[in-house]
Amino acid sequence: MGEEEVLVADGFIYLPLLFDPAIDEEMHDLRSKINPQAPSGQAGEAPVIQQGPRYFVKSLSLKSLLANYALLEPEVYKRVASHYFSKYVLRTEAVVRVLSGKLKTIIFEILPHFVHRTSWQKKRGSGEDDILGLLSDRLLIPADYRERAGKILDPQRLAGDLTALGKNRFLESDPPTGLIKGRDLRQWFYQALAGEILARKKARWQEAVRQLAELVRMSSAHLPLLLYLAEADSLEVDGFGFSRIGSRDDYLIYKRSGEYALKDYYGRLYLFPDCRVAVSTSGPLRPMVLEKYKHPFLLHYRTGQSICLRGFRPGQSFTAQNVITALEEGLNALFHGYDYRRRNGYHSLDHLPQSEDTITFDDYRISTTHPKILSGEIEVKNDFR
Repeated sequence: MGEEEVLVADGFIYLPLLFDPAIDEEMHDLRSKINPQAPSGQAGEAPVIQQGPRYFVKSLSLKSLLANYALLEPEVYKRVASHYFSKYVLRTEAVVRVLSGKLKTIIFEILPHFVHRTSWQKKRGSGEDDILGLLSDRLLIPADYRERAGKILDPQRLAGDLTALGKNRFLESDPPTGLIKGRDLRQWFYQALAGEILARKKARWQEAVRQLAELVRMSSAHLPLLLYLAEADSLEVDGFGFSRIGSRDDYLIYKRSGEYALKDYYGRLYLFPDCRVAVSTSGPLRPMVLEKYKHPFLLHYRTGQSICLRGFRPGQSFTAQNVITALEEGLNALFHGYDYRRRNGYHSLDHLPQSEDTITFDDYRISTTHPKILSGEIEVKNDFR
């Protein structure tokens, strides 16, 4: 929109209705619903409004557009935030993802359940400071994060910046009404969007001030790590990891299976490769395998398949325990779910006579004297003796 005019009435955008014979015919059926001079509070109910000789058709709600713009146009949303907020504020917002939200749950509650701690559990506890210490030991943090942390993660500066932002009220006026040029509506919208961003983030920033101050008092050495975690799109430690889904506070959380062996009805062994059993925080916590993978409990041989779990009801809400349960159920199904006596699952390890199964496991078959089996490096997971 630029020089073109649109009509704004009761928070809705009405676009010019261009006529052709078919539309003109339809307009005859709508005459009774057209409101040429709708009082405030009633225009939004009319599908078409007449303004002088012109007609305008109802399109978008400005309130709904503001509320959902981050999902509709994520890249534009980021640019608006960058325009109205300093880089310091945006980096602080990234740190908030570690101090609150789903990422905090992943790092401080889910990760400790899966990461092997035999080498450090005697000298460390299980508190947040201890977990950050573990990650500091395991991860290679680039040197520039240490320099940036001293400038960015300063609770006093954050508190002062928050106070200054609170004084900048942006545009709190109601949406314009009547005929308005597209560029003027766009200017109002982006300013209103900046106010919407501030309103959403202000509470999280206030919580960040409190939690960040606590972490500084505990150990300022963890500040570079916090900044690194906030900006990392993915992370893996000891076979446990996560990757961010887009720009939202949603993640794919996974645990690697490692190599493992399964036995068939005749006692033959099959060596299965490592895979990542994962759940997505954006929906029901149903375990799936991320790689292109085949297994008796997977229907196809492709990526992103849900694991067959009879009787398991995936958690609908994101909690640490729901994620842990889903990942363990998925891994246990791959390891222990296949009963070679009953040949349960979608497929059988040993190819049955006259079977039309297109997925076979002959290429996974290994000898019982395979070095990894003899050394105990690979465990036969479904040996029910």
